Amino acid sequence: MIRAKTRFARQGEPVSSAYFVIKGAVLGVRGDDIYRFGPGSVIGLAEGIGGLPYSMDAISVDDVQVRVFPIHVISRLVKHMPPGLKGILKSTVMRTLQLTSPPPLLQ
Repeated sequence: MIRAKTRFARQGEPVSSAYFVIKGAVLGVRGDDIYRFGPGSVIGLAEGIGGLPYSMDAISVDDVQVRVFPIHVISRLVKHMPPGLKGILKSTVMRTLQLTSPPPLLQ
């Protein structure tokens, strides 16, 4: 559980974990842009797989229930994914991060 008004990801910092939002609301803040995330959103996954820092600050609006996935665990799982699933993940990460080539983990 992440308490209300807690900044749990900071733009520019290395991604050590991805957060799957189960219940509650999160604001993503990048400069003047504000995004609202809710249940089903995953914060930090694309950046973590891409070897990039968090692309925005993540701040809980209210108490937020999350499932935390360490990036090193996800990296091990990705290496053993079926090709089709890995392809879906690759296109999602590239689209989310606006990459022109896939990150090394997904090549």
